[in-house]
Amino acid sequence: MESELAQIESACSEALDGLHDRSQLDGLRVQFLGRQGRLTAIMRGLGKLPKDQRKAAGQAANLVRDRLGAAFSAAEARLARAALEAELKQRLDLTLPGSEAIGRGNIHVLRRVEAEILAI
Repeated sequence: MESELAQIESACSEALDGLHDRSQLDGLRVQFLGRQGRLTAIMRGLGKLPKDQRKAAGQAANLVRDRLGAAFSAAEARLARAALEAELKQRLDLTLPGSEAIGRGNIHVLRRVEAEILAI
């Protein structure tokens, strides 16, 4: 039982390290913690264990569930932070100085007409 829990925990942590988007995270959460998940199947089987082993196995399963929940939360925060950083890189920073390729502006229309009249 404990070897299965350790195997589930290591497989989940390896899978979480290779995540790139939110849909993969949700898929992993369902695979490990969902109704048909691997950890849920083990927790359902706790009732079939002998009474003296149930308490220790239940505590170990709850500990793994809590660790996986924390790992999923950390991965979700990491993905959210990465998405925010990518979005901020794409935005235009209005506090930066403008490009020199853009001209400084034009002479006002009235000043232009005045200059033409004086040139005549």
